Amino acid sequence: MSISYYIIGSGGFSKEVLFYAQKTLGNEYKFGGFIDNNISLKSEYLIEESAFLETIKPSDKVVLFNGIGNPDLINKIHLKFKEYNFPNLIYPGVLADLSTLKIGFGNIITPNCILTVDIVIGNFNIINLSTTIGHDTQIGDYNVINPGSNISGSVTIGDSNLLGTNCTILQGVSIGSYNKIGASSMVNKPIVDHQTWVGIPAKPLLK
Repeated sequence: MSISYYIIGSGGFSKEVLFYAQKTLGNEYKFGGFIDNNISLKSEYLIEESAFLETIKPSDKVVLFNGIGNPDLINKIHLKFKEYNFPNLIYPGVLADLSTLKIGFGNIITPNCILTVDIVIGNFNIINLSTTIGHDTQIGDYNVINPGSNISGSVTIGDSNLLGTNCTILQGVSIGSYNKIGASSMVNKPIVDHQTWVGIPAKPLLK
């Protein structure tokens, strides 16, 4: 049975997701196109969102992958396409203890990531290149973890957070939801919700 897969978005990360899919999925999977609202983009593989929803209905022969790196938009994508199947896309080079990993759906885990033991991951997270996640860490939904991040053991991360490139979350720290953590920042204190933290050690930006 041939399965068609589509990628939501048509920007740089969407093209990376296509690359990962081509290296990960079997021969039974065929690329159907990028789904995007920006019809001015020039691509033979571009499908307007409304046209996709009208013509390609949910079935076991259609799967979608998220190619958008914005936590707020990922949440909206999930709601808009909730009837479709979003499998996890985990690159073959990822090092993970699959016997203890608990993971939802719609997650993208890219090359050279390391996930150790007893990790829980929710839905629609992006875990980008060379990120390390330590033991007993729990991650919610719709988070974007940018390349080179280092999440130590027993960390708790809520929903819809954006972690900048090369940031570090120290052992046992809890992070709420809807936060932004700057690139190369080091977090050694709990963060609640709706905040932006930057620096070494990271501190909240005053509004």
